[in-house]
Amino acid sequence: MQTHMQLRSTAHPLAFCLLALLLLLVACRKNDDDIIVDPDSVVETLPPELVKVSTEVNPAIRGYIISLPQHYPQTKKTYPTLVFFHGLGQIGNGDDQLQYLLNDGIGRLLNSGKFPPDFVVNNEHHSFLVICPQMDTAASIEDAESFLTFVYNNYRIDPHRLYIGGLSFGATLATRVVAGHANYYAALLPISGVPVTPGIESRCERIAAANLPVWAFHNQDDPASDVNDARNFVQMITDLQPAVLPKLTVFDVFGHDAWTTALDPSYRENGTNIYEWMLQYSR
Repeated sequence: MQTHMQLRSTAHPLAFCLLALLLLLVACRKNDDDIIVDPDSVVETLPPELVKVSTEVNPAIRGYIISLPQHYPQTKKTYPTLVFFHGLGQIGNGDDQLQYLLNDGIGRLLNSGKFPPDFVVNNEHHSFLVICPQMDTAASIEDAESFLTFVYNNYRIDPHRLYIGGLSFGATLATRVVAGHANYYAALLPISGVPVTPGIESRCERIAAANLPVWAFHNQDDPASDVNDARNFVQMITDLQPAVLPKLTVFDVFGHDAWTTALDPSYRENGTNIYEWMLQYSR
C-alpha cells in the first residue's frame, strides 16, 4: 500500500505537466488561427482582374476597361494608377465593342494575363490600377478630363501617383490633357504620337515648369506619325532645363506600332521597364 501511494505521488506531477503542455499547444494553435492579416499589407502575387465597364461618363466615353489588383475589394489603401488612351483603331461604343481594347496596346497586355501583379521600386511594393477608356469618337480635352474626374470619384487612386499615357491619337490627347494641369500628374508616357498643333511651345513650357517626367517612344520609320515631331517635342522640353529631363526611345523599325515593345514589362532600358520608371516619380 505504501509503495502504491508513492507511485501515485510521483506520477501526479508528470501528468500535470503533460496536461499543461497540451493546453499550451492548443492555445498556440488557436492564436495562429486567429491571426488577422491586414489586406493593405499583402503583396499581390496573382494576375490582376480585368473588368469591362459599360457606363456613359460623357457623350464621347461610354465605357472602359480596368485592371484591379486581386485584393482591391478587401483593401482601403490608394493605388498608383495609369490612365491610358487608345488610338483611333480601337474606337467603339463602350459596350459590346469594349473587346476592341483587348486587341492592342495596354488592353492586349492585360488580357494576356502577363501584366505583373507587383513591382518593387526603392524596396517598396506597388500594384497598379490600369484604366483604359473607350472613345466612340475622337474625344476632346474636356471629355478626357471628365473621365479623369470620374475615375477619381469612383476608385481609390493615389493622388501622388497618377500617370497618364496613350498610343497614337491617344498619345496626343494625353499630352494635351497633361499640359493643362501638369502638376496633377506624376509622369507622361506618349507612344507613337505627340501634338503638333499650334500651342506646342506653351504646352512644353508648362510640362517643363512642372518638372513632369516624360518618356516618349516612336519608330524611326513611322508612316503615320513623323518621328521628328517626337524629337522636337522632347528637345523643346529639354531646352527649358526641367529638373527631370525627358526621355525619347526610337526603335529602328518600320511601322506605327511602337507600343507593343514599349508596354512589354520585359522591355528594359538601364534595367528599368516603363512601369518601374513611372513608380520612381510621385507628386
